[in-house]
Amino acid sequence: MNERHDPVRTGGASRSRTLVLKVVVSGVAGATLLAVAGGTTSNVRAADMTAAATTQATSLSSLAVGAVSFWSNLTSPRGAGTPTARHAAAAEPIRPQAVVSTPVVIAPPRNRLIGPGLDVGVSTYSDCTGRTPLPRHVVAIDVCVTRDTYFVGHSFGGPFTGLTHAFNGETLTWYNADGVAHRYTIEGHQYTRAYGPADIPPPGTTAQFQTCLTRGGSRIVTYFAVSR
Repeated sequence: MNERHDPVRTGGASRSRTLVLKVVVSGVAGATLLAVAGGTTSNVRAADMTAAATTQATSLSSLAVGAVSFWSNLTSPRGAGTPTARHAAAAEPIRPQAVVSTPVVIAPPRNRLIGPGLDVGVSTYSDCTGRTPLPRHVVAIDVCVTRDTYFVGHSFGGPFTGLTHAFNGETLTWYNADGVAHRYTIEGHQYTRAYGPADIPPPGTTAQFQTCLTRGGSRIVTYFAVSR
């Protein structure tokens, strides 16, 4: 082979070394390539030198990528991107809201009598002769008695069944047509015959409650009460 064309022995080697030197940047890879250029490995074959240069270039490429990434992190603006949790704005505290409760207004009952074992509608009875039968399922105010409020009702399955065993001190409440409550407390009772005149109650009586003590109505009981 002509020595003038041998890249290892002639000027071709110098050009190869010059090309290799242009790849060198810094560090250990640069020292290695400089050693090659100085002739310490002048007997190495061109193929080996080419392989070494390729390996060094790959290492340098990796180093360059890492350096660019590191430099980019150093020079990137600190304000860019999402702020770290340490510098994030503190969330506004949740302030408890005052709860305003709206009272529920319950309408009072109307035309109703409520007491111990008793919760029934109230109507009126206006036949002063007493010939008109009183409905069994209601309590009525006998408007023919004017000295006080006179309630009448059936027992033996009627609304005043429990009234036959009433006690002094028990309270019954009548809600009139306007829903106004009238409270009556029992203070005593008296017995009479059916179809006879109503007994006069004690002074201070404001309400009476009458019912039958027998199925045929031959005997009745009347409780008198005062307003309290």
